[in-house]
This record gives sequence, structure tokens and C-alpha cells, in this order.
Amino acid sequence: MDIILVALLRRIGNLLVGYPFFSAVYAVVSKLDNRFDLDGDGKRERAIDELLGLGYTFGRRQVNLAVELALQILERKK
Repeated sequence: MDIILVALLRRIGNLLVGYPFFSAVYAVVSKLDNRFDLDGDGKRERAIDELLGLGYTFGRRQVNLAVELALQILERKK
């Protein structure tokens, strides 16, 4: 069941915020998930800082949705 949910969450992320942006957010959140023991807001802020450093521009709502979906995917994979 989790495999289906992960696939669905990835598709939703790709559709709502775009494949390139969601892929970048997922990569950053994956990296942060393993390195830092932060809560959701801490990870979100750290992810935003990393993405800004990579030159991404985005709206607050867009990044919040992408980070939340990425965290949900990572949680389901564990």
C-alpha cells in the first residue's frame, strides 16, 4: 500500500509544482532528512535556504506544498 501512496504523492507533487522543482525539493529534503534531526518547520526553513542557494525562485505556498509532499514520501518509505 505504501508503494502506491508514494507513487501517488510523487505524481501529485509533479503536477502541482512541476517536475523539475519537485525533483529538486525532494532531493534537498532527502539530504536534510538523513543529516539533521529537525522538526517539520526546521526542515522547511533549511530546505528553503538550500534551494535559494541553488538559485531557485518560488512562492511560499509552492515550496510548503513541495516540502510537505517530500516529507510524506520519505516517511512512507521508512
